[in-house]
Amino acid sequence: MNYQNKYLKYKNKYLELKSINNNSNTNMIGGDKNNFKIITDKPKLKYLKYNGKNIIHTINTIDNEILNENSEFMIGSITKVFTGILIIILNDKNILNINDNIDKYIKPNENNKFENITINNLLNHTGGIIWYLTYNDIPNKYKIVNTSTEALEIFMEKPLCVSEIGIKKYSSMGFIILGAIIEKVTGLSYIDALKKYILVPCKMTNTDIGEPNTTMYNNNASIENSKIKEDKMEKYMVNAGGGLYSSINDMINFSKYIPKILTPSQIKRCYGYYEKNIISHGGFIYGGKANFKVEYTNKWKIKSILIELETWTNFDY
Repeated sequence: MNYQNKYLKYKNKYLELKSINNNSNTNMIGGDKNNFKIITDKPKLKYLKYNGKNIIHTINTIDNEILNENSEFMIGSITKVFTGILIIILNDKNILNINDNIDKYIKPNENNKFENITINNLLNHTGGIIWYLTYNDIPNKYKIVNTSTEALEIFMEKPLCVSEIGIKKYSSMGFIILGAIIEKVTGLSYIDALKKYILVPCKMTNTDIGEPNTTMYNNNASIENSKIKEDKMEKYMVNAGGGLYSSINDMINFSKYIPKILTPSQIKRCYGYYEKNIISHGGFIYGGKANFKVEYTNKWKIKSILIELETWTNFDY
């Protein structure tokens, strides 16, 4: 089951967009309260939705935090859209070449030769790279790392090339490698390169890797208080493959500024771009899940936008 089908499965299972239970501990900002119903016999929720009409629906049945357009949620694999855009920018500035083999930038080792795998293969999930290595695969190695390069050095203790080059196989690990390549060619950490080329130009002040300003939950326990080490470290380890947190306001700015920092030709080459001028992606990570879709007119003005941010609580994944 791919991430988009998973998202719909979990969303439909736990959230019914009909009417709101007035007895629940729910904060609403704008909109019609009859649009939502809390299913009280299901897991608790912390949820934000923006539908492009200046209305933010907010549900919080977990704690007393007041959610707003600047509340930060982990966005998981939506991070890959940012990483892909950054690769295109660096390619067009001749700082790297997407047709280069990745071993030009990443030093191979006895477990990983990376022969004939290009940057473009990683962008398109055709590099034959493993999806991800979990905490069980590398026990006691998950930790707070500052860069994709540090994370990759840990992951490279295991073989990462597991299937034939050219076969589509979704890979977060491939995007961690892209993060390490970005760090190699820019001399910056992934997040600092992202700030320089995307976050600052797009006026995104609530997007980063690390601890969001909103308490995130997994299985109804806050990530901060979780006894599972993987919960705490995941966002650092996955880094350029899914480690970002962001806010409704920042994702709106991202949507507005994409056509200003990129040409139409560049947008059409970006990861997450689909026909009919649509950029779309979903994301899952310990503590958070998200959905992002923006459609532009032929003149690259926003036609429609959907942003959904939520903690990941008690799902039977």
